[in-house]
Amino acid sequence: APASLLDGIAREGFSLPTIAMLLPLVLLLISILFHVRRLNAPGSNPAALMTWGPTGVATLLALIKPGWWPMVAILTVPVLVASVAGLPRVSKFPLQTCIWIVGAMAVSLPGIGILSSRAAETANEAVSEAEMTSLLERDLSHWLARQVGPAGANVLAPPSLTVSLIFHGGLKGLSTPFPENQEGFAAAVRIAAATSPDEAQALAERRKLSHILIPSWDGFLDEYARIGATDPESTLIAMLHRWLAPRWLAPVPYRMPLVEGFREDFVAVFRTVEVQDNATALSRLAEYFLEMGQTDGAIAVGQALERSFPGDLNALIARAQIAIAQRDPALFRSVTEQIVTLLESGAGIDLAWNRRVSLSIVLARFNAGLLAREQLEICLEEADDDLIRSLSTLSLFRFVSLITALNLEFNDPDLHLLAISLLPEGMKSGLEGRGLETP
Repeated sequence: APASLLDGIAREGFSLPTIAMLLPLVLLLISILFHVRRLNAPGSNPAALMTWGPTGVATLLALIKPGWWPMVAILTVPVLVASVAGLPRVSKFPLQTCIWIVGAMAVSLPGIGILSSRAAETANEAVSEAEMTSLLERDLSHWLARQVGPAGANVLAPPSLTVSLIFHGGLKGLSTPFPENQEGFAAAVRIAAATSPDEAQALAERRKLSHILIPSWDGFLDEYARIGATDPESTLIAMLHRWLAPRWLAPVPYRMPLVEGFREDFVAVFRTVEVQDNATALSRLAEYFLEMGQTDGAIAVGQALERSFPGDLNALIARAQIAIAQRDPALFRSVTEQIVTLLESGAGIDLAWNRRVSLSIVLARFNAGLLAREQLEICLEEADDDLIRSLSTLSLFRFVSLITALNLEFNDPDLHLLAISLLPEGMKSGLEGRGLETP
């Protein structure tokens, strides 16, 4: 591309787009000559002289830097307006007014024709990849803003996505592309390149980080890891790629809109949580895989839970859900019977709230209605805004469905309204008795 308009003319001559761009300057030059000749005549408009200086300077700059042409177009308008406004005072002949109008139309028509033809060409073009990426990032921004609510979020994500999160979601982000954000850039590099879970957690807490987002189409966080570490494969970002998240991070299911050309893409979302024990962390990972439709990954995690935590309540809850996905009634019955035995012996008193929601759903599918109601009543008693938002979309749908099926109610009606508002439109219309079938 030519470095300037003069360079372009020297290379290619006066092309039609170049002529269309320069023609308005002809009208501007005529206006200047006209007023200079009439400067001392009765009825002249000396005020028009004040508009020529900035326009002339902008024109000279535009010849060197094409980016100044929009400014020239803006500054040309008051010059022409002043010229036309002065015509009745300097001329007794309406013909001159007509000449100005016809001249303005004549110099504008080539540019209008070019713009119209380009608009017609692009009207039938498919949406570009960049435009589609922008739309997907906007959907993600709106979703995350709904999930976090008024508390907001401070996110580590690639710079372009961070800008979308800030603009569309009203969120905060460390990694913006702006030169003045040196402190945020340094923090993003240090967190992404941390090779110790404790170091990464300390850095995240210092920056009040709430989420880490890794889109499959943008590998900028990997660049941060390479910049800040001598062994990129041992960094936090590399571990997240392998789904080996530290225990202070939990995966959050986010399903992208189904768009042709992006069906294989995804966004891995992690939120900061209180440090979990290994069984709880693996159980949440298994449920994440299930909700994302990655049954093989969930089965692999379930096997690890069975080997390492055979009698852990959290692990059994996850394994029961995996059995449902596998459509294995015998395995589901065996695992759920172990859960019931543990509950009857007094286990589950210190169960995390969202894990208790999962437990109540499993018990309902096992047709253990009394136990499910008991667990659900505890959930409703403890529920608050943050806890409702901590549920994944599918868990929230099943939670509200179960409340409806058992004729229970939220203690606070506003929480019920919040839960409904967080669900996609398709789920809102199918709440009654949905999501409770047994395998």
